[in-house]
Amino acid sequence: MVAAKLGIIPGISEFFCGSMVVYQSQSKMDWLGIDATGLSDPNRGPVSEWASLSLAKGILRATSRASVSAAITGHFGPNAPTHQDGQVFCALTTREGHVRQWSFRLSSPAPILMTDCELRHARQEEATFRFLGWMCEMLPTTDDSEVGLE
Repeated sequence: MVAAKLGIIPGISEFFCGSMVVYQSQSKMDWLGIDATGLSDPNRGPVSEWASLSLAKGILRATSRASVSAAITGHFGPNAPTHQDGQVFCALTTREGHVRQWSFRLSSPAPILMTDCELRHARQEEATFRFLGWMCEMLPTTDDSEVGLE
């Protein structure tokens, strides 16, 4: 959804290399080289600070033209573990090794049934706009700025 929102901006292809949507752990391992042990570790797992940074680093490795990479992961429900329901983790990283991370809890109500697509969509929208707002704060706004995230 983040990529779709960026894609509506005229001229974005000058700056935006693309995106990857990797829901399943196997795709994270196959496409981005994410560590299987970390994904199965209950203290890390696919929805964690570790996972968002691993995804951002993996995307940067897989996209030679990119100088900055961003990743977002979260539990939107239904059936999310109680302690992780609505938890979102974000990461930005650069080729120079600069890293910024952020996490937040969604305020939108959790879907209860598998058919609660509207509630899940509302959570995805909230996460998308909060993530994009955070990215705008982290990245420079002038054409001649170097991305240092410092």
